[in-house]
Amino acid sequence: MSEILIWSATVCAVIFGRIAEVRVHKQNYPLMKAAGAEELQPKFMKQYYLFSFLVLPFAIIENIVFSPEIFKEMWLGGILLLILGQLLRLWAIMTLGTYWSMACLSLKSIVEVKGGPYRYLKNPEYLSRFLDLTGLCLIFGAKLTFIISTFFLIGLTLHIISVEQRQLREIQGH
Repeated sequence: MSEILIWSATVCAVIFGRIAEVRVHKQNYPLMKAAGAEELQPKFMKQYYLFSFLVLPFAIIENIVFSPEIFKEMWLGGILLLILGQLLRLWAIMTLGTYWSMACLSLKSIVEVKGGPYRYLKNPEYLSRFLDLTGLCLIFGAKLTFIISTFFLIGLTLHIISVEQRQLREIQGH
């Protein structure tokens, strides 16, 4: 009974979080575009967000197919990581305000943010997604999903970071 409750709560929390992100994106994206922002890599960003969402169904499918043994510590660790990932992302979104979007946007007039989680990380979004991925895989006992997802997430993230770094250098004139 507790497995079903934990899994149901996890699925609801992840879906609710993603819906909230999409709503914020749909509010902020037009504002950024109206201010003159240029979208740099729409294909990769769509892949990044689609992939980060697909970890959940893949973890569930792996759990159904392989029925791994899941220990209480895995659930607790997974829930903790998932909560930390969600809170870190929420903090980042709140810090950026109308500048947060699910797109990689270049806006010449924007200054680099140094507040909130950006005091410690260049882009906390990437760490928050990895925390989510790890937490979900622990909760569902999805080892294969973790390995494959980590590989793809790192590849997409490194590509996106390289474009963002190039964008910052261009804006700063270096």
